[in-house]
Amino acid sequence: MGAGSRDIDVRRAVLDGEVYSILNLCYTQQMSTLSDEQAASLRAERGQLLEELSRLSLLIHGSCFERYSTCSRKGCACHEGKRHGPRAYVALRSAGRPTQHYVPEGQVSAVQKGVEQYHRLLQVADRITAVNLQLMRGGRLDEQGELSEEQEQHKGREP
Repeated sequence: MGAGSRDIDVRRAVLDGEVYSILNLCYTQQMSTLSDEQAASLRAERGQLLEELSRLSLLIHGSCFERYSTCSRKGCACHEGKRHGPRAYVALRSAGRPTQHYVPEGQVSAVQKGVEQYHRLLQVADRITAVNLQLMRGGRLDEQGELSEEQEQHKGREP
């Protein structure tokens, strides 16, 4: 066979889906290489991340900001440029619409922490997704793995 016929074979292989089959075979082989220890380690990491989620109790899906305002009193200095504030607000979406809520002075740090916790929630969710994808590629996502000590203690008890 000459060089021209080899090119035709390659094109025919692509057209027949053989290249796809070869790539699929390589991908499948790569997927089944997760050891018991690796799967256990990934499950343990996922468990720790899920526990961390339970501690994110101040969650606020929004943004915290400060602004100055003017009042409705005639003759107030705020109309001359010395506006009231700064006052803290949290902006979020409610029923699909943007809303802003005044944050009392004593609650500003808690609201800021809640916004930070929301960002941490997103990071944790991304990491759990990555862990689950690794388990899936290794064919181990639907396996339960070993029970935690707490699960072992509650095993056999009635709810």
